[in-house]
Amino acid sequence: RVGGTALAGNLSLIGLPDVPSTNIDAQIKYLRTSAQEIRAILPPQQNLPTFVPKLGQISFKGDFTGFPKNFVVKGQLASAIGTVVSDIQMNMMGKIPHYSGDIKVNNLQLGTLTQQADLGTATFSAIVKGEGFKIDQLHTSIDAQVQQIVYKNYAYSNITIDGEINRKLFSGRYAINDPNVQLAFSGDLNLNDSTLPKYDFTADVIRLDIDKLGLLPAGKIPKALVIAGKTDLKLTGSNIDNLQGTAKLKDVRVVQQNRTFTMQSLQLESRITPEKHILNLESDIADANFEGDFKFRQLPNAFQNYLNTYFPYHISPKPATEAQRVNFDIKIKNAEPITSLFVQDLQKLEKGTVKGFFNTYTKEAKLDVDLPSVVYKGNEIRNLVIDAQSNANQILFKTNVSDVLLAAKGNGKPTPLPQIQLLGNVANDSLRFDLYYAAD
Repeated sequence: RVGGTALAGNLSLIGLPDVPSTNIDAQIKYLRTSAQEIRAILPPQQNLPTFVPKLGQISFKGDFTGFPKNFVVKGQLASAIGTVVSDIQMNMMGKIPHYSGDIKVNNLQLGTLTQQADLGTATFSAIVKGEGFKIDQLHTSIDAQVQQIVYKNYAYSNITIDGEINRKLFSGRYAINDPNVQLAFSGDLNLNDSTLPKYDFTADVIRLDIDKLGLLPAGKIPKALVIAGKTDLKLTGSNIDNLQGTAKLKDVRVVQQNRTFTMQSLQLESRITPEKHILNLESDIADANFEGDFKFRQLPNAFQNYLNTYFPYHISPKPATEAQRVNFDIKIKNAEPITSLFVQDLQKLEKGTVKGFFNTYTKEAKLDVDLPSVVYKGNEIRNLVIDAQSNANQILFKTNVSDVLLAAKGNGKPTPLPQIQLLGNVANDSLRFDLYYAAD
């Protein structure tokens, strides 16, 4: 026993007092020490890996062969951040540690080891070969069975991994069979550039419980939302405004409590040039095209500022945005599956079109709507046609409806209102209109 270090076993040291060059051959029954004790016996200029001080009290039993910074260790190491059973070679001669071998880990504080706040504890067995422990130095191949790993406060279980990790790039395959997520992934996930991450992978998602996994902030999604489907992504970008590439979804199923939404296919294509942003969407639900110089995330504020031009006392302005210029063309094909899930009161929305343009710089806009039938809370509007346009001074609009059927009360019949036309303009917090309808 020396200071706070206790050792029992057979030990051979050749090369003292030159500690860094000392050859160690040890069969250790038990070793108890700490990061402070290790620091005390090394020369002042000898740097320890950043994770070593976090190990706290350390105990080890097994075999240790080699030098202080280049060794093979076979045994069990217990510390304040978890337990590791290893048969591994470690080389810490350079700035970045190198390692290879087999390890079994129990309740390892992975976030502490890698300095990643979103990571918690992990229990797994793996065959590894690589270098680095900090995320900006990590480059390793891994074949692992993960019993449990905590990410953003959720404990994922039953994960198999076969791939390569290079800093924040994962290439390979993994599968998860967790009660709240079952999926198979193959491809690349590159987060090394946080501003423009790259996704090139296929995934078969059997079950993904967004709510229980806590993948989105509370209140941002409906409760008990479960997703399934097949994906094929080739995208670059961190948000809808800098996203480029294609995303394909097939056999999508979304379940929210007792309601189910299904979609056979969806394809999203995004292209950005110095002149414009082009976004195309094709799906069973609708086809849509957006083209121009715009940013989706700024459009809500830009639209509210646009309305503030005509209702300055009733609609408050938002912080100024960049000028938004966008042409849009939306063809509704079969909206019932999605409206039944997210807008239950919208009982029917037949095939129709919504198109136009929007320019916040000139305050010019155009909206053309043609919807054969809309049913909301039992009230039906037939052959709805809207023609609206604006300039810097006013909004002009013309609306035609062939019939309105007001929902029946009790055992009565729907109340018809035939051939309605609404004409008018909006300016200076005033709405002026003429309403016409045919006699009963």
